[in-house]
Amino acid sequence: MWDSVEDNLNRNPAHRLPENILKLLLVRVFLALDYLHTECQLVHTDIKGENILMEIRDNNILEAFVKDEMETPSARKSINIANIYASRTFGRPKRVERAIRGDCGSAVRGDKLRTHVAQPNIYRAPEVMLKAEWKYLVDIWNVGCMVWDLFEDKHLFSGRG
Repeated sequence: MWDSVEDNLNRNPAHRLPENILKLLLVRVFLALDYLHTECQLVHTDIKGENILMEIRDNNILEAFVKDEMETPSARKSINIANIYASRTFGRPKRVERAIRGDCGSAVRGDKLRTHVAQPNIYRAPEVMLKAEWKYLVDIWNVGCMVWDLFEDKHLFSGRG
């Protein structure tokens, strides 16, 4: 996997995704949610740019990464015989590939109604804020709020901009 959508956004001087990339991203996100909701019966509850990863299909990026690592190894430390390496940034691919949903650590079963607090604060659905019953549709609200951020470079319901 390459960078997350959030990382890609931060690399862009305009700090927003171009419309063509956003369209591609949305198709993939909604396909992933359809699979999670219908086949797995899961509500993701943590949809944000950090949790959507872009696929690498450009081997030149990987070869350059390995070459850089061989020539100037990343900083590392050892703790209890385990090596921990500092992250190294990948180069930019020649074109954007598939977007892959990640981090299902906050997912919950969707076959029963929920009332607990979930979702990133800034993307939280009204029914979650009100502690009303919720299911799958909170993910759709979450995506809508995230898309606004990715395209407009500001949160829909705050003063950030």
